[in-house]
Amino acid sequence: MSAGTTATGWRRRMGRLFQGPRPHGAVDPDRVVGPLELFYDLVVVVLVAQAGHHLAEHLTWEGVGDFAAVFAVIWIAWLNGTMMHDLHGRDDVGSRNRVFAQMLVLTVMATQVADAPGETGTGFALSAAALFALMSVLWWWVARQDDPSWRPVTRPYIVGTAAFAILLAATALLDDAQRVLAWGVMSAAYLALAVIVSGVTASGRSNPLTVTESLAERSGLLVIIVLGEVFLGVVEGLTSVEFGGLQLATALAALAVGFGMWWTYFDLVGHRLPAARPGAAVSWLALHLPLTAAAAAAGASMVVLVEGAGEGRADAGAAWVLSGGAAVLLLSLIGCTLQREPGADVPGWPERIACLVAAALAVGLGAARPSGVVLCLGLVAILMIPWLVGVVRGTVMPDDASSAAAG
Repeated sequence: MSAGTTATGWRRRMGRLFQGPRPHGAVDPDRVVGPLELFYDLVVVVLVAQAGHHLAEHLTWEGVGDFAAVFAVIWIAWLNGTMMHDLHGRDDVGSRNRVFAQMLVLTVMATQVADAPGETGTGFALSAAALFALMSVLWWWVARQDDPSWRPVTRPYIVGTAAFAILLAATALLDDAQRVLAWGVMSAAYLALAVIVSGVTASGRSNPLTVTESLAERSGLLVIIVLGEVFLGVVEGLTSVEFGGLQLATALAALAVGFGMWWTYFDLVGHRLPAARPGAAVSWLALHLPLTAAAAAAGASMVVLVEGAGEGRADAGAAWVLSGGAAVLLLSLIGCTLQREPGADVPGWPERIACLVAAALAVGLGAARPSGVVLCLGLVAILMIPWLVGVVRGTVMPDDASSAAAG
């Protein structure tokens, strides 16, 4: 074998190891979620847990607002990293390094989350700014190889991501209350920009953003991650008080609420792809922000509920956060089902109305503030309402004959 042939083979092998990201439109419909993405999500687990721990100690309206603002920044960071690898990543050294670089910055962010609304707010703002600056560079790298027809989509998003990074850094100069408010406003504006750009620029192509099976699976995995806060909250509550029968009953009922949220989400929304119409994909993804935030917040309330199991009425903050979280989750499910194409096997208006009724009942139950165990058992029954409607209509858990007909 000649030296030239050996050199050519070596360059070919190195080229396969260090490829650039896939361009827009080069979607791999057959890809599956791999260990690299699960490793990435492991870091996100830490950030969510830290944010939930802060909320568990501040179950007030101000605490909920602080949690929502911090969680929004974390969620948008997760969404950027998830979309980058799902839509543009490869199984090569370059993609791994790009994901690991994000994980390094996320780890620094995790050290600042616990008191991000307070003393560590400056550190959280600067580390988050570094992450979004990195993401804007990665999005620019993708756009370099794009067909020019994609520029109306990619340019606004790159500019928006870079602007988000700059504004996050600027919030380090604000006081605590102003900083948290700015995070919330900026996050809402960022998502609004993504929805508007996706909808307006969709003409001429099937969809500027594709929710693949793997991206839908990643969304479901994040739901599982945040529902893990329910189990963490129950364990913390049980280990912080003297163990007794009432505490155990409340803990088990609280776990059942987590099961109910999981059950309802995955039967009505999970693994069901949004429609191909403009804006449906990005709206479906954006609705997972309030959905996952509500589930994580509900988990944070479990600590106080289990600790106060012996009280005649549940703690007001815990009752409102748990019942409100269930209501927000149910309302988010309505929005997600609206992004689907109608069909016989797709949850429709009966399930949506059932979710709306269940959300109202959840809020009413929280306002009544029964004991912790009654509150949790009541929410379990409420979460079953839309699921039972789906069972009756055959849109969830259809029998074999119905599944074959739908197929």
